[in-house]
Amino acid sequence: MWTYKILDNLPPPPERFMDVAAQHVKDKSWGIDLHGLHEKYKDRVVLKDGKKVDFTFHYYQAFDEDFHQWCRENIHPNAFDCGIRFCDGNRGPYLAPHTDIKRDISIMYLLDAGGPEVETVWYQEEGKELVRGRSVQANDFSKLKIVDKVRFPLNTWVILNTLILHGVENVTGVRTAFQLGANEYIW
Repeated sequence: MWTYKILDNLPPPPERFMDVAAQHVKDKSWGIDLHGLHEKYKDRVVLKDGKKVDFTFHYYQAFDEDFHQWCRENIHPNAFDCGIRFCDGNRGPYLAPHTDIKRDISIMYLLDAGGPEVETVWYQEEGKELVRGRSVQANDFSKLKIVDKVRFPLNTWVILNTLILHGVENVTGVRTAFQLGANEYIW
């Protein structure tokens, strides 16, 4: 079962979209509003080595229809939720283990990793299948086995299997990426 693939044959986003992303980072107009979080995440407690750890969240900033159209024409014909995602390492170094709520795959173009040691990690939970389906959380790292991990290259499209528990570790800055969802693997 695949966890990720590098899609280095796809075009980079046009400069006009890169400029909008840079402005969002500069303005910090993406601030994470905990009231806007999905209910599953509001009271979540995550444990590592038996201790509660701080963790961060993704914040999604939608782009206009022009960006959605560009993504459907150049990246995936059925792309949805095309926008930019941020997570702030000041909230915590982990984007805790989860499967995505409404997509089977994520297609990402990483602009800033969020720190020099940041890794995307896939896990298998004790006694559970590797492929879990949508909207699953794992809150205790001691019950997880790492099945794959990677430091993604910047400015390259990658595809992630989001039906396998995955997370991000060692986030110290602001992780920034163009990201879109899809439910069909076409490569």
